[in-house]
Amino acid sequence: MSLKGAICKLWGAVKFLVSIVFNVYFFLGVGLYLAITAAYEKYNEIQSPYKYSVPENAVVSLSLGDEPMNETSIYGTPAARWENLLKNSRGNRYSFSEQVYALSNAASDDKVKGVVVKLNARQYNSAQAYEITQALLNVRNAGKPVYVLVNGAAANNDLLILSAATKRYVVPGSFVRPVRPSYGAVFNKGFYDKFKIDFIGQRVSLYKDMILDDVKYQVDQDVKSTYDTYYTRYLDTMKGIGENYNRPYAEFDLSDEQLLTLFKEYKGDFAAGFTAKGWFDKVVTESEFDSLVAKEVAGRKTNAKVPNYFSLAAYTSATNKPLFDSNASSRKPHIAYVTMVGDVTRSSAGAPDVISINNTLRYLRSIYYNANNVQAVVLRIDSPGGSSNVGITLRQALDDIRAKGIPVVVSQGYLAASAGYMLSSGSDYIYTTPLTITGSIGVVITGYNLNRFLGQFDIKADAIGPGRYYSLVARLPIVQGYANPHGDAVAELWKAGITNSYHEFISQVYEGRKDHFASLEEVNRVSQGHTWSGSDAKALGLVDGFGGVSDAINKAREFVLFAQEKRETDEFSRGEFTKVAVEELDKLPVIYYNAGRRYSITGSSLVSRVLSSIDYFTDGYLTSALVTLDGYLNSNKDELLGTYQARLDTSDLDNAQGQK
Repeated sequence: MSLKGAICKLWGAVKFLVSIVFNVYFFLGVGLYLAITAAYEKYNEIQSPYKYSVPENAVVSLSLGDEPMNETSIYGTPAARWENLLKNSRGNRYSFSEQVYALSNAASDDKVKGVVVKLNARQYNSAQAYEITQALLNVRNAGKPVYVLVNGAAANNDLLILSAATKRYVVPGSFVRPVRPSYGAVFNKGFYDKFKIDFIGQRVSLYKDMILDDVKYQVDQDVKSTYDTYYTRYLDTMKGIGENYNRPYAEFDLSDEQLLTLFKEYKGDFAAGFTAKGWFDKVVTESEFDSLVAKEVAGRKTNAKVPNYFSLAAYTSATNKPLFDSNASSRKPHIAYVTMVGDVTRSSAGAPDVISINNTLRYLRSIYYNANNVQAVVLRIDSPGGSSNVGITLRQALDDIRAKGIPVVVSQGYLAASAGYMLSSGSDYIYTTPLTITGSIGVVITGYNLNRFLGQFDIKADAIGPGRYYSLVARLPIVQGYANPHGDAVAELWKAGITNSYHEFISQVYEGRKDHFASLEEVNRVSQGHTWSGSDAKALGLVDGFGGVSDAINKAREFVLFAQEKRETDEFSRGEFTKVAVEELDKLPVIYYNAGRRYSITGSSLVSRVLSSIDYFTDGYLTSALVTLDGYLNSNKDELLGTYQARLDTSDLDNAQGQK
């Protein structure tokens, strides 16, 4: 073979190899392999978040920005959980309660030099502000520095967090002021009268404000009662601020006139004005604040402008004593933890961020059938209420659990109202915060009869048969209701129905709170749809104490010690009941039963908005699919399918007996 021929063959071989390497299918294959590998690794990371190590001289930092950090936010949905496959974030898989618990424990951590909080916006609620403040006070009382920087705007909740600091700073131009509450509505009654639209909704609860705008012409005593609740909560906030500053709270309860005077005196510069009043130590830029932290908190002599910040989410992952034990077995003695967050509703669309039969009941029945291994139950309830019928069904599930001798302790979040309070009352002990809104024990129903309105245009509606009272739905651009000549009869039927529901509601509360109310009439006096602040609710006997999830868990451990003496093995539950020794109570693990709802307190992203939009237009089908898939991947199949029914029927008994 000639040299030329050899070179040609060699060149041909090179071209062949190059064509393989640069073939589009090769790139697609490699890309697919890398994508699948990355997704698998990311999914494993979501299930078991990356565990950091706390560096020496760490400064734990919490940035409260313009993203919501509510446990009821969209970031708790499966869509957001799966969106994390596409995001490079590791430390944000922990719930609000887990992070507050870790923040409080920083007080006793020798590796933590101090805590820094940066307040950028007012996107957390008052109950969360209270719990964050209590955690910061633990750190402050341990003798560690707590530095807080206000950067942008600050009102009541921000000032409460600020008050727990040892040093307080504000960025130039920040808009800072206390805000006194207001409460009102756009009243529609005059409009309905003018156009002959009859409101046939009913209430047996005088202060239930959901329909006040439909039955009132203006603010009156009924509306004012709700305002009184908000004002009480405002005063509790101001008193807390004053106590933490060690100054009279009246110095912080400023009227509009006082704020206007201050505004004029400092030419609109509230940062300078409130610094002069002693609310802040100094007006600084954020870079100047970081330098102060590096020198005074971290104690850095080199790189004095770079603090050794360690995010709270990362610190939560690094703690040796987490709030929940993700490695504990549900087939051994443990405390069960369940979040009940969102509207109480029949529909499971939007699950798991609703409290529904198909969503929440699954976990309660799982606990019921696992009674021999469950020593106590802790519930985190944050709900404005909703369907009374669903609330009664879920309350019955809680009563079934307690009937097995399992103590139930509740931690209320920002809201535990109406059906949310019904669920709370089905417990042995209720923790709340002074700034929680609770109560609202009452029932309402809304509806409109458009028959007289349509009659003005010679449109007549008529119906016969058993369903005539509810037929002939009419929709207008301004209101939806019934075109029904039997409006008075419908109103009477509704009145009878909700009267029965109200009696059932207060009876449920009385049964759960007999130690605090001598009679049903006493419950009725604090009910009537009246909302109460946490502090008022405690005084009235509707709740037992102030605290968060960690306090509820500690109380549950106390109850375990006494409850287990009366318990025996339940024949319909798997395994055998085992008593826990006194010295082992503190080691009793807490299992997060619906841990698939890992609340992320990161900001929104394009992916989350797209997934949420798809979920909206598909009426929850995307969420339902993700919940089912998530259940298969993270739950025992028998727990997913065998404990789903609300009532105890033969198939459920067979499943439960087969799990023994």
